[in-house]
Order: sequence, then structure tokens, then C-alpha cells
Amino acid sequence: MNDLQAKFNNLLSLLTDAKDNSLAVQCYDDTEGEVAFHPKKSACPSAQTLLDIYGNTSNSHIEGLNTFLDRLKEIGNETVCAWGIDTERGSYTLYTTADDKKLVAIIKTPRTLKEIRKQYFLQKEALAKIGEFPLFDYEAHELTFVNRKFSG
Repeated sequence: MNDLQAKFNNLLSLLTDAKDNSLAVQCYDDTEGEVAFHPKKSACPSAQTLLDIYGNTSNSHIEGLNTFLDRLKEIGNETVCAWGIDTERGSYTLYTTADDKKLVAIIKTPRTLKEIRKQYFLQKEALAKIGEFPLFDYEAHELTFVNRKFSG
């Protein structure tokens, strides 16, 4: 899992390089402690695709949304990659260039790691009562970092 730690470290480096972005600074600070990390798999859409998805959103609970949309308009059809970091102060989605060398934008929602876990376990419990299972096993796929180190 060294590769996973390296990917996380690269994102941390991008966050520290973005000192003028208050959400990036906040996200970096929030990675101290326990976090769940969601590395990109096939989540590399074009900026235009993201604009189509978020462009009609008037979601006031998404912090940094306007800056994110402006940034997507600037880069047009360039491919961006999505990364997720869930913390006890909220959930961040970071968008990087396809080569993961530059932070394109960052958004934050108020959902905490504790809330996400609680919701998953409540759904899992409810589904078990009717003999079903969640479509996505969050528990099995959660990648946990503590104090910025992979803990398994």
C-alpha cells in the first residue's frame, strides 16, 4: 500500500502549495486526525461534464462551488480527476489535472466522517432485516488515514 500513501502525500503537497486557497488550507488542517480517503479510479471526467452536472446546482451547502464552476469554465474540455477526503469537519472533493500535478479546484460539504459511517451502518442494518445488502460496502472499501499515515 505504499502507492496509496504516495498518492495521499501527493495530494497533501498540492494542498500545501495552494496557500492562497482557504479551502485547501482548511482541508490540509483537517487531515490531522482520522480521515477516509477515496482515490480516483475512473473518476476523471472532462471539466465540461462536471459543468453539466454542477452547473445548474444552487446547492448552498457546497462550499467553494462558485469558484469551482469558474475554474471549470476556464479549462473547458480538459480532463480532471476527483479525489475524496472525508474528515470530522466535513467532506472534501479535490479535482486535479489528469497527471495529478496541479490542484484545479476543491469543494466541501458539511457531511462528516462520523455521519457517513453512521448512515452506512443504519442502511446496512435496515437492509439486513429484509435479507439484502448495500450495493456498495463502504466498510470494506474505506481507506483510513490517521495523522496523515495509512492505517489500513
